[in-house]
Amino acid sequence: WSPALLCLLCIILWATAEVAAFLLSNDSDGNNDDRNNDITTTSSVSMAIRVIFPVSILCCIGSMYLLSRIAASTTTTTSTKLLPLSKSVTWWIFVPSWSLFWILFLRLVPPGQEQFQTYPPDLDFGPKYGIVYSNDQTPEETNVAFDPEFNTVTHCLQGVLAPVLAYVGNVILSKTTTSTPKYQCYTYWLVSTAASAMTIYPTYNFVKRVVKSHETFATSSFSNNGAEWALGFLLGVAVGQFVQAAVVASGCGSCWSRTATTTTSLLPGESNAESKSLHDSTPRLVSFLQWLLGSLLVLSVIGSAILFGYTWNNCKEIAEEATECILDPSKGPEASIMIGFALVPFILSVGTFCCMQFP
Repeated sequence: WSPALLCLLCIILWATAEVAAFLLSNDSDGNNDDRNNDITTTSSVSMAIRVIFPVSILCCIGSMYLLSRIAASTTTTTSTKLLPLSKSVTWWIFVPSWSLFWILFLRLVPPGQEQFQTYPPDLDFGPKYGIVYSNDQTPEETNVAFDPEFNTVTHCLQGVLAPVLAYVGNVILSKTTTSTPKYQCYTYWLVSTAASAMTIYPTYNFVKRVVKSHETFATSSFSNNGAEWALGFLLGVAVGQFVQAAVVASGCGSCWSRTATTTTSLLPGESNAESKSLHDSTPRLVSFLQWLLGSLLVLSVIGSAILFGYTWNNCKEIAEEATECILDPSKGPEASIMIGFALVPFILSVGTFCCMQFP
């Protein structure tokens, strides 16, 4: 249940932050006097939240229900469970992806909310490069996630596919036997590599902003573009786990059994030897690609955490007299932000390690 519960926790915290931001941004008459976004942008963002969160919640609840029914249907002589995600998938995809999700969440809510004039309900990360017009304080450009454009769809879709393909690969892995056809092995390796390939965008996003906006990284488009991928990842985890649970519940997953004599059931604290054998026999090229893509993702997440703190108070050089900076560049880098954001992947890594050691 842990992935489903983690998804629900993320949604609850994000929704709580949105409600708090909405209440704080409204005046005593109930009118929002701080937002000047056009109707099209606000509508599209609201639609993204309305779709991603409810679908994720339904999938999480559905997963927990199916797992409960499956567990209750097993015999008293054996206790079976789903084949867990492989260590490589956990460490190279899930841990850094969740770390990115939480770093961007902290960038959107306090302490980022007051610093950058963000607005969580609209997934608005504040004025781009910290520049606003002097006369009415409206942003020269905005960093709003889920603008109605093609790139938004591709960012989110990649985020969805990364965990979904990982869970699909897990289903394939759980169905392996000594007589598994060779094509099934190739399918597993292909799906696993595709799951890792879907994490390329956060790395590309990081490298692009470093090259183009390394002095104003904290107020660049990294946050809103990354949020589109990260929220897609949240949805993908919920959908992927539900798909895996549904396949197992329908009797298609051989990692479940209703008898104690099966050789493919996965007992608590044990591993499926045949599935493990397939995973361990992954070709070196496939393993190298997964390691390379995972390493780049990890470095991108850690690098973004450091750059957020280093450029926390920086603004782009003002080119027009009618514009001004909402930040105070004289304060320089924020060590507390840098350390705090960098602790996110560290804490998640320690938590993951403990869960693996003490399931």
